[in-house]
Amino acid sequence: MTMQRHVWILTVLLSLVVALTGCNMPGGQATGQEETEEVLEPLEADAWPTPEPTAVMASPTPFPKITLEPTPTRTARPSVTVTPTPLSVGGVTYEGSVEDLKEQVTATSGGFEPVAAFLVTAAEVTVRQGPAASYPAVGVVAQGELGAVLGQNAAGNWLYVLTISVLQGWVPADTIRVMGTLDQAPVLPDNPLASQPAPGGSSSPGIAASQPLAVVDLEAVTTARVDNHSLNLRQGPGAGYGVLATLSRGDEVSVLALNKTQDWVLVETADGAFGWVSLVYVLVDGSLADVPTLISARPDADLPSGQIAPISGAAVPGGTGQGTAAAPAQGAAAAQDTPASPATKSPGEPAPLTFDLSPVATARPSQGEVDLYRGPGDTYEPIAMVRDDDTLSVLAVNQEGDWALVRPADGTPGWALLKRLAVDGSLEDAPQAMTAWVDSNEVPVREGPGFYYGQSGTLALNDMVVVLGVNQDGRWALVTPVAGGGHGWIPFHFVSLSGSWDDVPPVPEWYWSQETPSAGGQPVPTAAQTGVESPGVIVFQTSSGGDVMVINEDGTGLRHLTQGIDPVLSPDGQRVAFTRWQNGGEQSALWVANLDGSGEQVILGEMRKAKGPDWSPDGTRIVLNFQEGGWLEEKTVCQLMIDSETGERVTPNIPANARDIKFKMQDGLPYLCWDLPPDAHWSLRVVNVADGSFDSLYGGMYAFRPVWDPANAWRIVADSGYGLVETDVNRDSSQGITDELGEGSPAFSPDGRYIATAVAHGGTYEIHRLNSDGSGRVRLTETPLWVTAGPGDQNAWNNVAPVWSPDGTRIAFVTDRTGRWEIWAMNADGSGQGSMFSDAISDQIQIAYDFKDERVLSWR
Repeated sequence: MTMQRHVWILTVLLSLVVALTGCNMPGGQATGQEETEEVLEPLEADAWPTPEPTAVMASPTPFPKITLEPTPTRTARPSVTVTPTPLSVGGVTYEGSVEDLKEQVTATSGGFEPVAAFLVTAAEVTVRQGPAASYPAVGVVAQGELGAVLGQNAAGNWLYVLTISVLQGWVPADTIRVMGTLDQAPVLPDNPLASQPAPGGSSSPGIAASQPLAVVDLEAVTTARVDNHSLNLRQGPGAGYGVLATLSRGDEVSVLALNKTQDWVLVETADGAFGWVSLVYVLVDGSLADVPTLISARPDADLPSGQIAPISGAAVPGGTGQGTAAAPAQGAAAAQDTPASPATKSPGEPAPLTFDLSPVATARPSQGEVDLYRGPGDTYEPIAMVRDDDTLSVLAVNQEGDWALVRPADGTPGWALLKRLAVDGSLEDAPQAMTAWVDSNEVPVREGPGFYYGQSGTLALNDMVVVLGVNQDGRWALVTPVAGGGHGWIPFHFVSLSGSWDDVPPVPEWYWSQETPSAGGQPVPTAAQTGVESPGVIVFQTSSGGDVMVINEDGTGLRHLTQGIDPVLSPDGQRVAFTRWQNGGEQSALWVANLDGSGEQVILGEMRKAKGPDWSPDGTRIVLNFQEGGWLEEKTVCQLMIDSETGERVTPNIPANARDIKFKMQDGLPYLCWDLPPDAHWSLRVVNVADGSFDSLYGGMYAFRPVWDPANAWRIVADSGYGLVETDVNRDSSQGITDELGEGSPAFSPDGRYIATAVAHGGTYEIHRLNSDGSGRVRLTETPLWVTAGPGDQNAWNNVAPVWSPDGTRIAFVTDRTGRWEIWAMNADGSGQGSMFSDAISDQIQIAYDFKDERVLSWR
């Protein structure tokens, strides 16, 4: 009986093995009713270790302190492809050198002689009709645009250019990289075209004409499928256009064209209908590299409801202008593009600083029922309906005076056609208003045009606001909510305007610079307002364990300091902490040196793979991470499949990363065994700088790259491998604040209000900004579509290792977008991205980044 019982048990267990392995092996299918507990996949050990230092330093570094002079001539630089497809200028395709570019642009420059070529380095540059931000916009060019410099203004801070996409006008000199010299650049008047004779008798030299196109003449370039449960097919590229139809998930459409900002596509449906859809909600089958760019007329109340807005292709001299990739037109042609970055108007038309929402009259529907719309026209989306027994407060009228902004007693405000209202009172003194609706939720309203001004309110999705003006660079809009409260500034891309940004006046800088900030925080939009006299010094490593260098923010004083891993400056900027490894990290230590290279000493040793140090706000302690726990080699785990006392079966808990699962008999008992890869764990350690004493902290099983909160000395934030974790230094308690996989390299702003991080996106890394509690995520960097959609094998950019400027207005980071790793910087809102140093200095800084969450930079 005993033998039969054992055979029966073995038979049952073997069946169980088949079921279990089928459930957990790749491609297996669950057959039982039990649920296996989810186990997070541990990090691979070889994905985290830092390379061994290039030189083993057992004693203070003997290297002398030196200053590297900039090299007199530029060294060879990796070539960078900056256009997605060959561009046509004057019927000639550009694929050649800088000199070729200058020659090809000459034909369309309106008689001007190019003196140098250029590359746009800022994220987005507005080309203007004159050398000042107050001049009207000609158009907008993105980072990577090529062109030729034709002249400069007297001050040399604005350059007159012609881009490869045939935009001619003025751009700020600091937004482009000049390839050549400007020694021969002529000083030009504000309107050079007006003083230049037109070649061939043309009355508008150098201006590309906008050619009307018939949608039926466009050819499909590729196809796409709707990736949303419902998607509006609109008359034009934007939410301000009327809806033609609604598409369903999985519907296939033919892609005909893109708008200039490449976020909407013109499509043809299976039943032959044409319209525009948001690119965000479709899956494109193929490349958009050859899709033409078109311009649509603005939303118009007279446009028939079943037709798309008129489209045009920006023709270049000698080109057909039809059915080809259209270059953005300038002048009048550019005015047809929508939506676009708001452009400021000419001086002399200041924006109103407040808006009185007091009713100027009352009204009732005169024809039974009246629809209220998002904007002054029935092409806008209807948002409510009022009846003849509803009383409406009339707040304002549109510029033409045929629509009224009204607010029901207990309903949503909107625009109503005046001829359908019976108005009680006079509208002679009614203010004119331009409104918009909010496209995002929980949008903070600020007291000035920047993220660092105090918060005066919050707007919700679809809230209606009166738009009063824009700041000087056109990125922030001054708004007043129609429902009341929260008067202030919001980023313009959070709202959809019921009109043209060209009609929104500028707000003089004195208005917001004189405003009193709220208790929410002192605004720090510029270094001058922060009281920080000098941005100070940057310390950086050329590689993990390699040279540690020092440089001033202006690019002067480049010198060698020492060697080490993840250098970080103390709060007073006078000392540098770093770690060093020996024997592959089996022995590592925390070091500190003075910024002038003196006083180098070991603070704490006997740690394994210590790295990522950061100082406490008072400079007395340093937190770092080191390898502790887990297992460093592959191991085999076996689990008994029955209870040895009761004989009942036990369901093995097989981790998701288990390999080589097999059945094994040992001592007459059945086991299920599997192999696990190495899984090294990481811990935090807080070290007293004065005496080397320390305490261990838990920051997650994979605590990495800790940073100390400068505003809360009790708080440390680290990368846990599965998001950011905050640890209370005093109570040794931890909790997660984000759950973004692949997020690391946290860096606090100097005031502790924000955290910058590097986040993996599809195999590459981008910089994000968060509130200090992990909320309010904003993506600051992104690889443009043309980089990856163009011909050839072009990789998306990596942007890593962020660090804040001492005044909190800028973020420095390391990027490979030029073909090598360089130190770049941007404003705290992601604008103004560009190389931090000149080419001569950047050529001397050879940085290696190994994607091991290196610190690389420290800025005090």
